[in-house]
Amino acid sequence: MDRKNLNLLNENFASFIAPLLNENDPEDYHIIWEFQKFLHDKKLKVLTAESAGLKKWKEILQRR
Repeated sequence: MDRKNLNLLNENFASFIAPLLNENDPEDYHIIWEFQKFLHDKKLKVLTAESAGLKKWKEILQRR
């Protein structure tokens, strides 16, 4: 998964799923909260992977 796919996932959730949910209903609010938590976790993993990739390339270039 990359940033583009995560943004698409977030946009699709906001466009198609969120309108069907009621923020005043605890169960629906929990679904929204869990999705946001899931999305945040995936974004952190993507950013960490990107950062690790950049560090690896810098190390490779510095060795030459």
